[in-house]
This record gives sequence, C-alpha cells and structure tokens, in this order.
Amino acid sequence: MTSHDDPTSSARAAHPATLAEIWGVFREALAEETGFTPLEKLKLNLSGVSGFHKLYFAIRCSCRTAGMLSIEVAHSKTLEEVKLVMPQMVERLRGQARAFRAMPCEMHARMRLGGVQPASP
Repeated sequence: MTSHDDPTSSARAAHPATLAEIWGVFREALAEETGFTPLEKLKLNLSGVSGFHKLYFAIRCSCRTAGMLSIEVAHSKTLEEVKLVMPQMVERLRGQARAFRAMPCEMHARMRLGGVQPASP
C-alpha cells in the first residue's frame, strides 16, 4: 500500500503543526545562517494576539547590542503549509535583521537605555 492509498495519511498530514515541529523546520531552514540564535524557550506574547505560535530569534550588531526578531505562525497552519512558506518567513527574518543592523549604533545605545539619550558632559 502506498502512502496515498493509506486513508489515515491525509488525516495525519492535515493536523495543525505543533510549535516543536515549526521550530524543527526553522532550524533546518536556518542551518547555514550564523546570525540568528533561536530563542526556543522564550514563551512571550508581546503583541497580545492569540491564535499564533510566536517564534523569537536573537541577533547582534557589531556594537554588541542584541536585538530580538519574531515570526508568527497561525495555530491552524499544517506542517506542509509552514514548509511551503518557509522561504518567505526566512526572508522576513532577514529583512528584520537588515533593518536592525542598518540602524546607527547610537540608536542601539538609545534603545538599550530605554529611549533616553545619554546626557552630555
């Protein structure tokens, strides 16, 4: 019996992807990328939007400032749907990283200080 003859194979494939499965796909897609650190244990929902898996990644600027990037994946998405759009999600992460690294390091310093500019001597 081939997999397409198995009546349970489509039911298995159609279940919503788990967060662990999504992280696995991201790890595979980012295997060659050295600038992203997956923050798999981080369970924040800073946007307050429910119904999505939130995945966070850390990056660093040459000034040593750390940035946090995020991607959302709807709870209803299957693993196949996630795999299908993975190139776009990786490109979105790269775009977020480019924007962070394009900021002047003085801006990063203000971000580290909570938006407060250092006082002049």
